[in-house]
Amino acid sequence: VRRQRQMCIRDRGSNILIPNEAHCKMVRLAHPILTNTQLDILCNIRYKGFKSVKLPMLFEVSQGCEGLKTALDRLCMQAEQSVADGVNYIILSDKDVDETHAPIPSLLAVSAVHHHLISAQKRVQTALVVETGEMREVMHAALLLGYGASAINPYMSVSYTHLTLPTNSR
Repeated sequence: VRRQRQMCIRDRGSNILIPNEAHCKMVRLAHPILTNTQLDILCNIRYKGFKSVKLPMLFEVSQGCEGLKTALDRLCMQAEQSVADGVNYIILSDKDVDETHAPIPSLLAVSAVHHHLISAQKRVQTALVVETGEMREVMHAALLLGYGASAINPYMSVSYTHLTLPTNSR
């Protein structure tokens, strides 16, 4: 197993046993929970070799379960294509929910994309960031991180907390 893994890494043109500047390209986060501002910075990163894309975790309500499966397959294929296009940060977002589009459950979307990228041998080339309104508890964050997310932006919780805190506590 180890030998196959080393060959896979070597085939991509980057041997981790020989250090170079390509191995240093990463954004360091103090913790995996991102504020809305931090996510905005990550979405708009335009620095040497860094590229991000936001993919919607939505499906058409009128299509029911079949629509969910189709949207999940499409999300996985979009993620794979994004990695092939050199994207370092894939942001999975359920923010554009409306009357006709429902969110794909974030844990389902993260785990599907994570395992799809593993099977395509592209998972180590990108980070998965989740922008979700579903996360309300610490356990939700633990599950998302355990199922493959690198960072999470619980935009509803962050907005609510920001609105309810006194101004001097921010």
